[in-house]
Amino acid sequence: MHKLILTFLLATSLLADGTAPSARDIRTGNLTDQQKQTMENYQHQGYLQRDYKEKLDAECESKGYSKDECLSVVSGADATTSGKIMGMSPTMIKGVAQAYTMIIGM
Repeated sequence: MHKLILTFLLATSLLADGTAPSARDIRTGNLTDQQKQTMENYQHQGYLQRDYKEKLDAECESKGYSKDECLSVVSGADATTSGKIMGMSPTMIKGVAQAYTMIIGM
């Protein structure tokens, strides 16, 4: 019984924190700092995905890549080696190794 009550209280407290302000609160400025920050910095994932796709298509078109070549580069495979090492492209590993060498060499 205690677990049920604890679960209920936890769920209601989590839901209470995530409530959106009403239109009246927004008009009057009756917002908490957290709500203001959330509203100012919110980015819709659908818009971000569409923007990413448009920029990717434009970049691939400017470099003259075909659709398959563009997808292989996006997935992390290099056009020259066509493979990944530990889930990263060889170019990325080379860059990480160079950065590591620069930091350790200091």
